[in-house]
Amino acid sequence: MDQGREAGAGDAADAASGAASGDAGATADSGDQEAQWRIDELAHRSGVGVDTIRFYQREGLLPPAARGGRARLYGPAHLHQLDRIRDLQTRHFSIGAIKALVEEGRLGLVETIFGPSGATYTRDDLVAASGLPEPLLARLESFGLPSRPEGDEADAYDGSDLEVLRALRGLLDRGMPETMVLLVARLYAEHFAAMERDILALFTARGQQAGISVEELDQFKDRARVEIGRILPHMSTILSYVQHRAVQRITLLAMEDADRRHADDTAG
Repeated sequence: MDQGREAGAGDAADAASGAASGDAGATADSGDQEAQWRIDELAHRSGVGVDTIRFYQREGLLPPAARGGRARLYGPAHLHQLDRIRDLQTRHFSIGAIKALVEEGRLGLVETIFGPSGATYTRDDLVAASGLPEPLLARLESFGLPSRPEGDEADAYDGSDLEVLRALRGLLDRGMPETMVLLVARLYAEHFAAMERDILALFTARGQQAGISVEELDQFKDRARVEIGRILPHMSTILSYVQHRAVQRITLLAMEDADRRHADDTAG
């Protein structure tokens, strides 16, 4: 969906965009030195609509355009930034999240944390490649698994989405009833959504309720802006460990239950 249409279009908005603030991946000076395209040519080269480009400028996601007489001119820096925005949207980043990264000057952090972008898939591609019927995919999506992308690339999914759907297909192939597969998917999705909310709440009012002082919280937020690339791998390790141990316990308990049932059936 064309994001720019939500806020309207017009030359006045394009002119106002030159005052946009924030680090948008390139400085105004670099844009001046390389600027050579009008906005319609930038739209043609990037595959992004003119209204959407203007919307991104109003949101501070693009460097200011250079002046060429009465026109505003754009260059490779703008084209590169549009490519980065598109890539982030295929990774399920919302416009708000992209704006936050731009304002912090941390777009490059995405590659460090999430790795290079890979292949993208439409919804039809997911159905074909995963082997899951479309109605089942629709039910899984209602649980947020996989989560739908946002923004212009609303039909773009990534390799992680395909991987999780193939895992669910694998459970079906190994005899797990479809109803159970759906329940497992829903429980996982709901559990991790609740955990996300709880962890995020630690950085707000709940953190203070838990005994974290405002000063400690503010100090950590300031430090996290610099250290986030080093903090997240540690958080991922903790999460992976907890999940792995939980799967181990579930497996052992299920095996013990199966053994008891078998023993009861034999005795009977």
